[in-house]
Amino acid sequence: MPFIEETLTKEVLLQNPVFTLVRHTVRVKGGRTSTRYCIEHKGAVAVAALTPDGKLLMEKQYRKALDDVIWEIPAGKIDPDETPCEVIAEDGRKGYWLCTGKRELKEETGWEAEDWQPLATICGSVGYTNEKIEIWKCRCTVQGETDPDEGEDVELYEFTLPQLLAMIRRGEIIDAKTITAVLLLAREAGI
Repeated sequence: MPFIEETLTKEVLLQNPVFTLVRHTVRVKGGRTSTRYCIEHKGAVAVAALTPDGKLLMEKQYRKALDDVIWEIPAGKIDPDETPCEVIAEDGRKGYWLCTGKRELKEETGWEAEDWQPLATICGSVGYTNEKIEIWKCRCTVQGETDPDEGEDVELYEFTLPQLLAMIRRGEIIDAKTITAVLLLAREAGI
């Protein structure tokens, strides 16, 4: 079994509405101490939303962290005051992600959906953050008006799974949550 580090001290260096930066002093194998910097994050949701004609909703938006325009499925962070709204999974997990997923889908795309099912949980950078992204799939039912967050500029598109697989192969889609969702959906579809 791998050695589990013991936390000796924990100091908050920065706290904001999105994440908390923490410095840990830990005891490592052999009894020495070391420093670990970790970003604590409440979590996020990503939505693999299939339109009535079976296409996947995709967004194209600028992301400052990469200083580039990125292809993504609709997604967003769990708000600090968001609480579970219902039990959805057979294992009894509370639906934090479902509440967030429904909100984000409506805000960013205008769509409402049904048949919400958990698709996967991913951790994008386990070396420095505890952020987990729950990926849900759903079927879009009714399209209304979008209500994006202030400063959010999202372009909405629809693609077939073969089109998206080709975009991944060409390096046009680099977002991990989106690649995960597309590959899982393609496997389910036998593509």
